[in-house]
Amino acid sequence: MKLYPTTQNKWTPPCLIFIGLILLQSMTVGIIMLQQHGMEENNLLIHAKEMMQRLADGAIYNTSHHLQTAENAARVTQGLITSSILDPNNKKSLEKYLLEQLKHHEAFSGFTYGDQAGDFLYVARRRSPKGASYLTKLITVVNGEKQEHVIQRDSHFILQNRKGISDNYDPRTRPWYQAFRQQKLIWTAPYIFYTSKDPGITVSIPVFNTKNELTGAFGVDIELNSLSKFLARRKISQHSAAFIVGRGGALAAHSNINLIKKLDKAGQPQLLNITELQNDSVQARLWSIIQEIDDDVLLQGKTIDFAVNGEKYLAVVRGFLKTSRGPWIMTVFAPENDFIGIFRKAKQKKLFEALLYSIGITMMLFLLAARFLKPVRRLLQYAHFDSMTNLYNRRAFFEHCEKKEAQARANNTPLCLAMADVDGFKRINDTYGHGVGDELLTAIARRLRGALSDNDLIGRFGGEEFIILLTDADAKQGVKVCERLRRTIADSPIRTAAGQINITVSLGMAGVSQNSDLQETINEADQALLKAKSQGKNCVVLAG
Repeated sequence: MKLYPTTQNKWTPPCLIFIGLILLQSMTVGIIMLQQHGMEENNLLIHAKEMMQRLADGAIYNTSHHLQTAENAARVTQGLITSSILDPNNKKSLEKYLLEQLKHHEAFSGFTYGDQAGDFLYVARRRSPKGASYLTKLITVVNGEKQEHVIQRDSHFILQNRKGISDNYDPRTRPWYQAFRQQKLIWTAPYIFYTSKDPGITVSIPVFNTKNELTGAFGVDIELNSLSKFLARRKISQHSAAFIVGRGGALAAHSNINLIKKLDKAGQPQLLNITELQNDSVQARLWSIIQEIDDDVLLQGKTIDFAVNGEKYLAVVRGFLKTSRGPWIMTVFAPENDFIGIFRKAKQKKLFEALLYSIGITMMLFLLAARFLKPVRRLLQYAHFDSMTNLYNRRAFFEHCEKKEAQARANNTPLCLAMADVDGFKRINDTYGHGVGDELLTAIARRLRGALSDNDLIGRFGGEEFIILLTDADAKQGVKVCERLRRTIADSPIRTAAGQINITVSLGMAGVSQNSDLQETINEADQALLKAKSQGKNCVVLAG
């Protein structure tokens, strides 16, 4: 039979309740912190989307402002030519006017004029470390002969160089000249400027003379590099990106300016289409989503959440400048982790620290509680167990015995009750002293308890007397068990401070009937014990 657990090594109900309350408090604190953590992440994502929206609005405003200013300049020039204030045939006067306009409009990269005869005037700004300079390209066709010149001027329009050139340029084949054919103001799709080799767009308008006869087309150039630089300067996070594309995917601007153009097989620059960025799985995925969105929805603006290879991204998409080919599309996107990654690491650190503090406080409270609950546990020990032998005391034995008796009646199984008494114990106390007597009682209790099964009960009845309840045992089996208990004590001496001492016990046993009272059974076993004593001790006597 295994040792009875004692309250010194057992979690008592008050102790368990106290620990449970502390753990519940720690869990509550942890749950609240996790909820706050999630709410703060959501707020950060909302803020990130607002930042994207502001960047998109700023880029659209910046672009629209440039485009509207260019439109206004084109219409003003058209009006001046129609009213004969400007004469397009007077190239010197027209050049001077265009140079002045270019000087005062930093957003414009150049002006173009061409007519149906093939005459052409182009004025452009050139930037260098020494400051701004200006380039003029002039083509005149006289009697079918084409004359071309390039003129370079400094920032004060003073002539620096003039030379003749020969190339295949024909203004009538350029995208901006479509205004002449369509006889209306148009915006070109992004294309590579012939002279600067940089990407750009042109707003062009048909030109009429005083007789309202169509004579040519006038255009205002805007280099797209300025839009790309604007987007690059306003990155909202480490890995964010932004781009402006036409509805067909032609890139007008990108925060990575190197993605705007490429070289063809002949080494000539060409604009990229966003569909050619297939190596960039994020932009390819985002573009596939944008293509499914209606133009009206794009013009209102839309927020997109998407994932690529398990990583989450945020994007804001908005259309503007609606053309015959659909609106231009402003897009800003970034990994979600850009906004909440650092926050998550900081919160995880704080959460870990909070848990450590919580565990520390819990341990402190537990140790304090253990200290204050120690007297309570000691009282519970005294209330249920004999302090010397660690066996049940009489009160605890009877409580457990009643339970065992009820189970036996319910299962219709037999019970036996035995009383055991140490033979000659008074003589041992008188001879060796009470200290050695206590050692003997402790050793006897240990041997008796070890010889019983786990379902049996044993308690100290008083003095040198023990009470035993044998479960699932009838009278015959009970006698055998009691005989085993007797031999367990008698067969080997007990080592004490006074040396090895031979000791024996006498046992009286009675069967527990279904209708008998427990006290009656104890009396019967006690009478049987007296007979065992009178028969010479160190024996087992069955009542009856």
